[in-house]
Amino acid sequence: MNKTTELAKKLKGLGLVSALIVDGAVDEGFVRAARNLPRIDVLPTIGANVYDILNHEVLAITQAGLEGLKERLA
Repeated sequence: MNKTTELAKKLKGLGLVSALIVDGAVDEGFVRAARNLPRIDVLPTIGANVYDILNHEVLAITQAGLEGLKERLA
């Protein structure tokens, strides 16, 4: 089983169809696993914008991502 399949199963188990995942620094392996999933996007704090946030049903953000957004938007 590849990483994309594993991630898809986990997200499906959580009921996530459309999600934006924001972190201070994203793991390349996680990004590669997520990029093949439709409507699932992974962005670093610097790449997150209002359009991306509003274009997804769920915003999942780590503590580091939240702190980064606070600094960026302050």
